[in-house]
Amino acid sequence: MNLILPFLLLIFLFCAVNNAVELEQKFLITKPVNKLTKIECTFPSECGYYIHWYQKKDDEPFKRVQYVNINSASHSNDPGFGYLQSEKTASNKFVLIIPNVQPEHSATYYCACWVWGTFYDGYYYGYYNKIFGSGTRLIVTDTGKNQVKRPQVSVFPVSNLQENGKAVMLCQAKCMFPDLVKFTWQAEDRSGRKVELKDTEQLEQSDEDQIQITSMLIVDIHKAMNNKFICSVQHDSSFDVQRFVIPRAFELSHNLYLFSMSYVILLVKNVLYFCILSVLLSKTNQVNKEMVKRKAKRTVHKPKQPRRP
Repeated sequence: MNLILPFLLLIFLFCAVNNAVELEQKFLITKPVNKLTKIECTFPSECGYYIHWYQKKDDEPFKRVQYVNINSASHSNDPGFGYLQSEKTASNKFVLIIPNVQPEHSATYYCACWVWGTFYDGYYYGYYNKIFGSGTRLIVTDTGKNQVKRPQVSVFPVSNLQENGKAVMLCQAKCMFPDLVKFTWQAEDRSGRKVELKDTEQLEQSDEDQIQITSMLIVDIHKAMNNKFICSVQHDSSFDVQRFVIPRAFELSHNLYLFSMSYVILLVKNVLYFCILSVLLSKTNQVNKEMVKRKAKRTVHKPKQPRRP
């Protein structure tokens, strides 16, 4: 038991560090061949000594390509990656530079650092934990071909209540190039405070034939009624992040009610207008008929008497 408790505390603190410390990276960069390419990494003050860069290609293991001294900004490249350069653009930001990008450089690049943590259990225990950024996907295209195209995003608000007591919201991106997007869901209560969303509440589907990616948020009706939701869509670094707010289900129902009432009132007005217009036209037709009859009577003459011989 004495050995299990420190082990559990260590695991807990690993998770706490992972949640508290983040390295920020852009989601996607698209570059034509032979262009200068810069991949940014914003790191927190908890990072110790070095920033490490890793390259990850499909079906291949992670490869470290470079590490940079945080204080001196001097860098060292790993074997096979001598062409890489580095630049410190801010006190908490490094840039990995590929001078003349080629198709074989297409990959996902991750920055990482070691973070020191401690916990107390009669004695102080220390440990290092390596934290990774979310990764930047680099796609290299032929010059003049496959131009970057911003995604068309559609948001579908809270659906009707499902049989399992859940409500579904959709955020859909389509017609983009490259056909990669990153969805991020957030929820806020009536006071503007963040509400936790679980990974199990989010589902993503892709339709490669139509170049369409859909993210679904599935929450219980109580959460849907009392919170507003924000869907953020990240694409190429040349575009800003698109944010779409989905109101609370109650507000949607209220707005739908107001819309329905406005539609009914407009419909009633149209019916009344039609009835009044019909009555006026009917009376006008009657008056016109009477006037025609009177004119007809006035134009009728008596037959002339035959002359006597």
